[in-house]
Amino acid sequence: MTAVAQFGMTANGFLAVSEEKKSRLETIFGWDFSNIKARMNVDYPSTPTHFDVLERELKRFLALSVLEPGTHFFTEKADALWHYFILHTKEYKKFCQRAFGRFLNHNPILPGDAPKYLVAYNQTKDQYEKYFGAPPVELWGSRDVCCSGCSD
Repeated sequence: MTAVAQFGMTANGFLAVSEEKKSRLETIFGWDFSNIKARMNVDYPSTPTHFDVLERELKRFLALSVLEPGTHFFTEKADALWHYFILHTKEYKKFCQRAFGRFLNHNPILPGDAPKYLVAYNQTKDQYEKYFGAPPVELWGSRDVCCSGCSD
């Protein structure tokens, strides 16, 4: 089973992707997050299953930057793992170069600014659904406001 299939990308979504993008997706979905999850577990103890779900959602979100280039917005409930990944600066830089061919910026959003990003957040969720099925409501909300974004 490929790393992409393991993370639940729909067959139709994967077949419609170029070979270059498939390679980038394999990098994203195949990246080892064990040290990042272990470090986060020191500060925010939880179950391995919880961290696996956060990893799945972060990888799916990051994959959208390959599948649908542009600005995307992420769920606050899973954003913390991305923060821990960024703190592993050398690894994050290497990951970005392999997965995107460039550094992928993280743009935090202040709570007061979040409502103005609601349309873009919902567009991200629509893109997510196109490739991975419906986003888990317990993490993405029904139509909540996001907390962070990424951009080219």
